[in-house]
Amino acid sequence: MPITDAERARLERALLVEVMSDIGEMRRAGYSPTIFLDMITRYRVVEACRRVIMEMPPNRAPYGFGKLWELGRLDLTMEPTVLKEKWCPLFDDDVRQRAAARLDNYK
Repeated sequence: MPITDAERARLERALLVEVMSDIGEMRRAGYSPTIFLDMITRYRVVEACRRVIMEMPPNRAPYGFGKLWELGRLDLTMEPTVLKEKWCPLFDDDVRQRAAARLDNYK
């Protein structure tokens, strides 16, 4: 069921809060996602997440994903974030499928 523009805006604000909290955690873990932060500024949070996930096939990973994998913190990547039920209205099936496939490939 489609969501209203007001609901989408509310969800996007809530997602931004969660992502910014994760970015703080990334920094504490030893990784600063400067490119992703630039993408959020340029495209907003939903499109930035979509681009990070869709830019490469699931058997390849963006730089930040690889760094977080090395740090043992895949929980901070955008892949598990977009798979959370509360964010489903913001992402299409292709994005969620790619996110799940990438996580499966890097377990």
